[in-house]
Amino acid sequence: MLPAYYLHACKLVNSNQTLLFTLPSCASILMPEESYAAFKSGKIPVESARQLARAGFLVEDHDSEKANVFGLIDKLNRINSTVRVSVILNLVCNFACKYCYEGSQKGEHRMDQPTADLLIELLKERFSPSHKNKMILDLYGGEPLLSVPMIKYLASKLKPWAEEQNGIFEFTLVTNASLLNRETVEELKEYGLRSARVTIDGPPETHNSYRPFKNGRGSYDLIVKNLLEVCDLIKVSLGGNFTETNFRKFTELLDDLLAKGLTPDRLQLVKFSQVTKTNDEFSPKFNEGCCSIDEPWLAEAFLFLREEILKRGYRTSKPTPNICMAEAEDSFVVHYDGSIYKCPGLIGVERFKVGNLKDGLEDYRETYALDNWRNEEKCRECTYLPLCFGGCRYARYQRTGEMEGVECMQNHYNKTLEAMLLQELKYRRKPGEAAG
Repeated sequence: MLPAYYLHACKLVNSNQTLLFTLPSCASILMPEESYAAFKSGKIPVESARQLARAGFLVEDHDSEKANVFGLIDKLNRINSTVRVSVILNLVCNFACKYCYEGSQKGEHRMDQPTADLLIELLKERFSPSHKNKMILDLYGGEPLLSVPMIKYLASKLKPWAEEQNGIFEFTLVTNASLLNRETVEELKEYGLRSARVTIDGPPETHNSYRPFKNGRGSYDLIVKNLLEVCDLIKVSLGGNFTETNFRKFTELLDDLLAKGLTPDRLQLVKFSQVTKTNDEFSPKFNEGCCSIDEPWLAEAFLFLREEILKRGYRTSKPTPNICMAEAEDSFVVHYDGSIYKCPGLIGVERFKVGNLKDGLEDYRETYALDNWRNEEKCRECTYLPLCFGGCRYARYQRTGEMEGVECMQNHYNKTLEAMLLQELKYRRKPGEAAG
């Protein structure tokens, strides 16, 4: 047997151990120097080889291994038991964020009941207890909590119906949290609310400059107050959007959250992301955003913030296969007007509409360049392929104006993957504890 093709090895400083990480399964293991030498040469005991093969560290041959990775998305679509749909309930918002990707689309636009009924009908058609037994709605806006009656309407129709089919219905909120108070959450939990994703863009002064209310008033204090009220009722994930000039200030945010009581046990996940510079017809021309994942400062910022999150005990995302929504057969975005897209960032961009609730979905393979990474030799030979599958289509579109081609992540992972693995080793388990 051979060491896997999609395998990364990291020699630990001041240690006789090597950390191995296999990308398709995201398993990891620490090996002493002697064992690693035997591993590379193929001279290891039969039982150890079997265990390593089951975890993906050893393979029979690289051609079969690559074929399995090339078929991973198809496999995940076959075994997926969840229908997951993002629903844009409205384009109404009480914030005036500087970099909002919806930009000039925002206004008094809301999903009406006839459109909601068409959505309910479509979801029931795609839900089958024999192979799809869970339905999740990710509710967006604008601000989704400005459409609470519509949330209740959708959930009151879908939750009891799904449960009658011996299935599960739940929904999440992607919210600015200004209206996410305890009374509202207690009420919506009865309808299936399970979690919320909230954005805070740094400490108070920084956040309030980027995400103020429409009247200019700061929103930071109210958001933190509301999160403290509801984090025992639902799972709360915290995000934040940083720029080259302010990413170091996010340490002040983390310290303030700790001081106010939003401790690691009260937040499901903390993850910060760069603001992307947008170039479509709706988004504001926000010049502080980054244009490419390869901008030199970004790897430093990414690793710095990840370290700061972990050292304070918060959970953050791990290196894992990243499957684009466009590739997921039972995931799509329904706009407030009933039009359908395959990416939340592209709502309103007519060329990326893939159908509507009345007529159904169209063939979107070409529109969303589904075979982009299969057509790129650099992707087919890249050992990072299972982590990115050609990168973010939305980022590609914003950078080039086109969907064709790939948004290569190779340079980014060259700079960050080993450091991420060392962070995992440092913060996620005790020294000497078995990895995996």
